[in-house]
Amino acid sequence: MSSAPTGGRARERAGAAADVMPVPGAVGPRAVDSFALRTPLVTTHWPWHGPEFGYLDDGRNAAVTPHDQHAYVAAVAELLARPRRLAGLRRARRADAQRYTVEGMAARFAHGVEGLLHGTP
Repeated sequence: MSSAPTGGRARERAGAAADVMPVPGAVGPRAVDSFALRTPLVTTHWPWHGPEFGYLDDGRNAAVTPHDQHAYVAAVAELLARPRRLAGLRRARRADAQRYTVEGMAARFAHGVEGLLHGTP
């Protein structure tokens, strides 16, 4: 078994086969990947998330727990044991996927940089 990062088609297959995307640490661009894959992301409230954490809505399109390993594991297990709740998160992800794309993320980043350079928010 390889521990190398998965990318491209292999990542797509893995994401499509997964019921959830566990991200107990920093949420960043993986949030956008999870929307593209329609795979609900499970994470914790943690102060060092990237701005993409703002795309997550606990209970609607993601599961966000306190930053505690026991709460996190319990939330993942509960979600996997509740197919209706999991299906609801997937429906919200499908609806949100058009809004949260890699292209959109890049455009928002570029707009923010331009604003900093020109002194406008």
